[in-house]
Amino acid sequence: MRVTGLFYGIGGSSERGWLGWSTVVLIQDNGRNLLFDTGAFNDRPGLLMKLADHHLSPDDIDSVIISHLHFDHIGNIDLFKKAKWYIHQEEIEESGKPGDPVPEPYRLWILRQPNLIVVRKPRMGIMSGIEMIHTPGHTKGSCSLLAVYDKKRILLCADAIKSREDIWGTPFYLSSLGRMVGIVDYIIPGHDCPLLPDGTPFADNINTAHWIKTNAPLEVCNYGTNGKYKV
Repeated sequence: MRVTGLFYGIGGSSERGWLGWSTVVLIQDNGRNLLFDTGAFNDRPGLLMKLADHHLSPDDIDSVIISHLHFDHIGNIDLFKKAKWYIHQEEIEESGKPGDPVPEPYRLWILRQPNLIVVRKPRMGIMSGIEMIHTPGHTKGSCSLLAVYDKKRILLCADAIKSREDIWGTPFYLSSLGRMVGIVDYIIPGHDCPLLPDGTPFADNINTAHWIKTNAPLEVCNYGTNGKYKV
């Protein structure tokens, strides 16, 4: 099994609302290709380029896990028409309500697709060593992915854990993941670089732009290996 981060996420907020670019992960095993989330629409050129770097086209993707229906996670799902799309039932039931950030025509288009698989169980095997897990918190239907290979357990958690700040003390997101964080080796959040369970990056050379705040003045916060600093 090979787990590759195509993009590591960035998040942000402003007085006009929030914005973000999600983590996108490619998992390859025994000739099968799985994507965990698809990024925002403006990731499309880069996503196609990164797939090509792995000698893949969108038609080569067998499965797409939809962690939840927010725009920065599903913006390119229409590229993968030959793949099976997995989503949890509670995400369908909760989306489309007042205040939901998913544009209604796009949401309805996704839900009409014949390749959409609705998951009703709290845990479901997708491939050998890969399990989709219902992890409500960010949304009621949010899902994570647990990948086990080479005796290592990797938790792809999307916005159930957005960043290391959630590990450092935001119990809202950890409510459905607290016990799992203690038994995995690596965490791949929705809007940060890969982390160890204590919230530190697991590679010394990771220095990932993480959080953008567009209040006055513009503030860009990065995470270096020694913690958070401002640019």
